[in-house]
Amino acid sequence: MARSDSTLSRLQNSINLIPLIDNHAHNVLQTYEPSEKYPRESLVSEATGGALNDSVHSLAHLRMRKQLAQFLELPVNASWDKIQTTSRNRDYETFCRELIKQAGIQIILFDDGIINESCYPISWHDRLTPFPNKRIVRIERLFESIVATAGPQAAFDEFIHAIKGFADDQQVVGFKSIAAYRCGLDVQPSNIELSSMASSAPFEIVEQGLQRATDSTPPFRVEHPVVVKWLLNTTLSIISGRGKPIQFHTGLGDSDIDLIKSDASHLQPLIKAYPNVPFVLLHSGYPYARQAGYLATLYSNVYLDFGLAIPLLSGSGQRDLVHQLMELCPTNKLLWSSDAAFHPERFYLGALQSRQALAEIYLVFN
Repeated sequence: MARSDSTLSRLQNSINLIPLIDNHAHNVLQTYEPSEKYPRESLVSEATGGALNDSVHSLAHLRMRKQLAQFLELPVNASWDKIQTTSRNRDYETFCRELIKQAGIQIILFDDGIINESCYPISWHDRLTPFPNKRIVRIERLFESIVATAGPQAAFDEFIHAIKGFADDQQVVGFKSIAAYRCGLDVQPSNIELSSMASSAPFEIVEQGLQRATDSTPPFRVEHPVVVKWLLNTTLSIISGRGKPIQFHTGLGDSDIDLIKSDASHLQPLIKAYPNVPFVLLHSGYPYARQAGYLATLYSNVYLDFGLAIPLLSGSGQRDLVHQLMELCPTNKLLWSSDAAFHPERFYLGALQSRQALAEIYLVFN
């Protein structure tokens, strides 16, 4: 079908008017100043080290530069250094607010489980959006913090108590698991006795982890499959029927992820075992997008978020991705997020590029 520029323009204008709920994002840093730990090249890449240095030659990076130059009212061929210098000279809060305003974002759901004292708390971000923002609780980080303060003996009961409290907390709208990073998504369902520990195995693993800790390592990190299994099944049992979803990181991520085990299809047993819990598959499951779309089609309690892959992919890659998702998945099961973290530009880039991809795909479908 030949593209009609006038039809695309009208369609794009209509899509641009749709207000957005950012389904998943993280806190921003308190300053624009460049950071060696959080370089701005990571706006469109999950790579690190030398691999991130190469990302400036990617199509995604070149497109980002052009769009940020336009946002800053610079020539479209402005250098990356010029873009960063111009941005740094802006009032930072105003810069953040304008990015989110032009993105059309009305409210943001924040996973504040990435601990960084240089980031603003969720409450600060309310200055940037028309409506108060909400929180997503990352369960692995929650348990680690409880172990650090209460110790392994009390941590399991404290975790159960905390999840029950968050399930009733109106500021908390859902939960998040990074099992994909810690042991993989192939976690099996199990019956959890919430009144007491059903097995001593998770406790023993936590205790052993604390004993191995040194001054140079965190006191405890959730990564053993037995502990992850307990945390997930406990959380899912508590929130079942409560209306609050659990989000799962699926697909692409940092270099420490086992990509094969991040395939959302591994979650099928849990999805079937907890039909009264809404599951949100983050990041399109890319590169396993079709598998994620299949799950969102087959199960009424599964929803698919297509954030992060946009803006990490090239423009054609984004169109192919959205097309793959819509091959099977009903459009009312699709969610959007920016997955912005540390730097506010991804709020803008994610929204702008997602709207562009949707307009071009809908033009083809119609």
